Order: sequence, then C-alpha cells, then structure tokens
Amino acid sequence: MGCDRLQVKVVPLKSVDQEELRILAAYIHEACLEEQKYAPEAKELLKIGEADLVRSLEWSEAGWWVARQERGPEESRPLGLVRIAAGGEGGRTAVLSGLYVTPEYRRRGIGRLLVETALAEAKEEGLWQATVLVAETNPAVDFYRALGFNVRRQAAMIGYLFMTLSLKEWEPSPGRDKDVSSGL
Repeated sequence: MGCDRLQVKVVPLKSVDQEELRILAAYIHEACLEEQKYAPEAKELLKIGEADLVRSLEWSEAGWWVARQERGPEESRPLGLVRIAAGGEGGRTAVLSGLYVTPEYRRRGIGRLLVETALAEAKEEGLWQATVLVAETNPAVDFYRALGFNVRRQAAMIGYLFMTLSLKEWEPSPGRDKDVSSGL
C-alpha cells in the first residue's frame, strides 16, 4: 500500500489579510498553550512572547514562513508557520521562534520543511548560526536534534535549553521537496 503525498508549499509571508491573520494568530496562541504544558512556570513570559509574535504578524515583519496546502489557484490553506529573524551574536545568528503545525498535519514532515526552508534562506543571507529556545521536557528537543541542533547550555529561564546549529556546515535534507507524507 503506497502512501499518498500532500502537496505543500512553504512561502515567505509578505502580507496578511484579516482572515489569515486571525488563523495564524490562533496558531501562535495554540503553540504557546502547548509550550505551557512543558514549562508552566513560563506562562507569563509565553503570554508576552505570544503578543510579540502576533504583533510582528500584524505588521507583516519579515522572517515569517508559512506552509500551505496546494489545492489550486483558488485556495491555499495554511498548515503551519515559523519565524526566523537575525539577531544574537553580532546579528549573524538566526533566531527561530513560533514554530507551529496544525495537529492534523503533524508528523508528516511539514515542521521539518518549514524549518529547513527558513534555515536555507538564513544561510543564503550570510547568517552563520541558528538558535532556538525550547523547554527541556518538550518533545521538540528531539525534533531539533534530528535537524542537527545541539544543546549549547541551560537557558537563563529554568527548565529551558538553548539549542544551536552551525549554518556554515549545515545542508538541508537530501531530497527535500514540497511533497510530504499525507499520513493516509
């Protein structure tokens, strides 16, 4: 029995209409609620982070990538999103945040496709390192390790890890394309 393929396109978010803003803001809210499961002590910080991420969406700031299901020219449903912005050490570090994939499309390669697309763009722009802050009990730690991230140190926030990836040596997964497993 073959596995059906789902056509997914990852694109930079250039502008957002009110309906899509509502959908993507809900995704960010869900991501923050999920993170609270693994770091309940960070609830207030996550609320501030959520507000900052939503504000950056409203202002159409650069760095947002959206995975869309390709259904044809009339509709392209968002399945997930991620933000990657220059910052950190001398502005040469790509700071990853806001990764979210809708629950019904998880474990199909969409998160990997989102992150790898954003990392490839960051590398092309000359950034030399990527970082992500993740709760140490969050299963996402294994996801980032599989992408090549390593724990650099305990973060200042108790219960969090600061993970890094050198973009100098990093290459996207072989055969990375827009087709991901549909899970059907």
